[in-house]
Amino acid sequence: MKSDSLAVEIYLPNLSDAAAVEVREFLHNLSLLFSSHYHAQIQRDYEEHEFDNLAQPRFFADPPDFDDEPF
Repeated sequence: MKSDSLAVEIYLPNLSDAAAVEVREFLHNLSLLFSSHYHAQIQRDYEEHEFDNLAQPRFFADPPDFDDEPF
């Protein structure tokens, strides 16, 4: 967590089994609707940052000397 972050506790009330299913279905459908509506923007942002989070391997500290005999 960032040093300027604040942990937030969210109170979730007790629900009946049926109510829990209804809320879950609502949230799932809302998530699908959101993803569908903003798909192009989300995809574009992921593509813009695609390589930002990848570790760049460093295979050679110095460029290899291909003229050097292996044995």
